[in-house]
Amino acid sequence: MYDALFNPLQLAGVSVPNRIARSAHLLSLSLDDLIAYTRVRAAGGVGLSVIGAAGVHSTSARLPVVAATDAIIPWYEQLVEACAPYDMRLFQQINHFGAAMPSAPGIQNWSSGPVPNPTVSLVPRTLTKDMIDEIVGSYGAAAGRVKRGGMQGVELNGAHGYLIAQFLSTALNFRDDEYGGSLENRLRFVNEVIDAVRAEVGPEFPLGLRLVADDVLPGGIGPDGYAEIAKLLQHKVDYISVSLGTYWKFSKIFSTMESPLGYEMPTSEVVTRALDIPTMVTGRIMTLDHANHIVESGAADMVSMVRATIADPEIVNKSRAGNAHRVRPCTGTSIGCTGGSATGNFGCVVNATAGQESRMSLEPEAAPVKKKVLIVGGGPAGLEAARTLALRGHEVELHDMRKELGGQASMVSGVRARADLTSITQWLESEIKELGVTIKLNSFVDPDMVVDSGFDEIILATGGTADTSIPQTMVPGVSIPGSDLPHVFTAWDVLGYGGRANIGKNVVVFDDTGNFEAITATLKLVDEGAKITLVTRSDMPGARVPFPSVTTAVSREIMLGGDVELVPASQMVKITPEAVTVRWIDVDKERVIPADTVILVNWHHPNRELSEILHDEGIAHHTIGDVNGSQDMQRAIKEAALVARAI
Repeated sequence: MYDALFNPLQLAGVSVPNRIARSAHLLSLSLDDLIAYTRVRAAGGVGLSVIGAAGVHSTSARLPVVAATDAIIPWYEQLVEACAPYDMRLFQQINHFGAAMPSAPGIQNWSSGPVPNPTVSLVPRTLTKDMIDEIVGSYGAAAGRVKRGGMQGVELNGAHGYLIAQFLSTALNFRDDEYGGSLENRLRFVNEVIDAVRAEVGPEFPLGLRLVADDVLPGGIGPDGYAEIAKLLQHKVDYISVSLGTYWKFSKIFSTMESPLGYEMPTSEVVTRALDIPTMVTGRIMTLDHANHIVESGAADMVSMVRATIADPEIVNKSRAGNAHRVRPCTGTSIGCTGGSATGNFGCVVNATAGQESRMSLEPEAAPVKKKVLIVGGGPAGLEAARTLALRGHEVELHDMRKELGGQASMVSGVRARADLTSITQWLESEIKELGVTIKLNSFVDPDMVVDSGFDEIILATGGTADTSIPQTMVPGVSIPGSDLPHVFTAWDVLGYGGRANIGKNVVVFDDTGNFEAITATLKLVDEGAKITLVTRSDMPGARVPFPSVTTAVSREIMLGGDVELVPASQMVKITPEAVTVRWIDVDKERVIPADTVILVNWHHPNRELSEILHDEGIAHHTIGDVNGSQDMQRAIKEAALVARAI
């Protein structure tokens, strides 16, 4: 099984045991937590991990890993020792971020020229020849530290608009000296860096280079251009890792569930198939079946599966043992991983232990005392709690008033761009059935049942309910006038849950929450060809979702590619049978928008009625998920895991 993947690969003097890799990725973790995070993936069977982007110079000292001084060497030694029991190779990517470096007061960004990075928005200082020589030397010195620390290879980041790419790309390099203009000149910097690193580490120490296959940037380089660059450099390195995109199109680097699985392959293959040395590809490759096909077909020699191994570090071991169905799936939201790292809170929507490996085991330990536990509610939180409790040896009974499990996640199954979200609840349902959890559907749990059933512990995962009468955030005291009219619906009605929206010719969607609910409803309406005005109290839909330039960008592209007009920073004034009136939040200026269908996406009503009755009767219980008012799947699953591990 997976024969192509479990054929070792020789990179210079190092043999990589299998073709599943984890390409470099920046994480908002402490150095100690990064070791624990990496060790768990090593134990899970990954063949190669490339630790993310260590800065090589004081002007590129981006945490957590900085290879600009010898202070990093003891950390490398600790990392290597922690992973030594497992058959995984450890490489370090080294990088200068250039114009993409988040700048500190008094420190200037350095770059090939005065081109601001869109996420930093500072005009960088153009590197002089002396500064270039200093940076080139710092790459060599950093690579030497990587080797002295016991790491087994080094990779240069020439991708995503970082400093090497700032010299390579025709969209970013406007120099008129020996480092700009012709391809030969634009290659001069990376050639000097490769030579400096090779001189430091020697010919037997693996040296890789990461490139993109397409800048996805006006005036930039496309697949044929990068294939030519890769061919000119391949004789100097041991492998080339191919990715996609730059900060100018951030969502292409970490695309989400709206993009196809393997979305980078059409461009990456143009580069990889042109080369004679080993290659690595990435981009929403979520199963070993898919990875095996890529290697078997000759499209690449290694496959990076970063997000898949965040969701389930054991994906390699489980799949190789014939248990691919037991692999916890990545839903592709990028909210916990990419969004979490960008906001300093790395995690995973579906795996509560991601980033917590120093404090949480991958699977829970057995409970000291077996208990009988009732769970009310079969959405993500209830399902996660049921699985965790069953793994710990408890007797679990789960009730849901609906005819199927999955809660709100199951509502999106009919939305083309969001359907992957259901993969986690489908997997959890399969897991709890295999673990012997008693499941009772169409079961309404009342207080008498709880009192008379003899359960030792009670967990309420009763969720929340969409309701058009709930006041909007900016006018909290009263419902929106006209919210009770017959042409006013919730997002749930659009998705066919609890009711069914009758869609007219002019639809207004009001997004009061800034989460994914209004986006999902709008995507459904776009699929149906509706004419939509999307009104949001934020600057853009999905503003509450972490790192929207990645996590909501593709959805916004799909929405605005349809017949959708965006009206930002607005609140609802009133709804009439023919129109809605909206007002700019900061300006006393109103607008009337024709509407024969209105979709209100307000905060949900948390279903706390059972909890309040039990509280009044003095019956101890736990609440998890949307019943706590969060409307956040990652938080719901984490709450469930923590509560269930404590019982």
